[in-house]
Amino acid sequence: MDDFNGPFLLADRLWEAHSLLSQLSGELSDGSPVELRDERVRGLLTVLFTSVFRAAGRSEAPGLLSRSAQQLITELADRRIHERLRAVDLADAVDLSPDYFTRVFRRTFGMPPREWLMRRRIRHGAWALDISDQSITEIAHALGYLDPFLFSRQFKLTMGMSPQTYRRKQRLDGPPAGIRPGPAPRLPPFRGLRL
Repeated sequence: MDDFNGPFLLADRLWEAHSLLSQLSGELSDGSPVELRDERVRGLLTVLFTSVFRAAGRSEAPGLLSRSAQQLITELADRRIHERLRAVDLADAVDLSPDYFTRVFRRTFGMPPREWLMRRRIRHGAWALDISDQSITEIAHALGYLDPFLFSRQFKLTMGMSPQTYRRKQRLDGPPAGIRPGPAPRLPPFRGLRL
């Protein structure tokens, strides 16, 4: 059986889908005239997909970003990790006003967007230190830091140790869980920041 690698929706508490699927199955196995059956099947499919899409877009709790919005901004941040994204860029991605987005982001993630973005960049830096032989300056530049000392300061603030100490400790302790031995991927080359 092949793994499904296409886009998907994650929807919790979708109880009405079970009854709709049962009705749909009944319609398809019913011996009624084709023209009537096709109309009923189309109607049931419309209701089923509407229910699924609404459930997938719901927030887990009022005043929080939905899972799909969280996934979208995480993918955006990871895809553009070498850029200086701002809260307004993330807000635009999920079609929210910057002020509302910042409030709801803080409630969802427990920190402001700027800090979350910085921590995300540092996490990517730690991963690069784990698996590559690139210098700390090369990693800092690949992550969009013009100043490698700023990267080192933020790394120490986030991880509790300098990048050098972190790399040494990781090499002594062995590769991190889930990382297979093999050629280390390289971060994209530094292309500067867009202003």
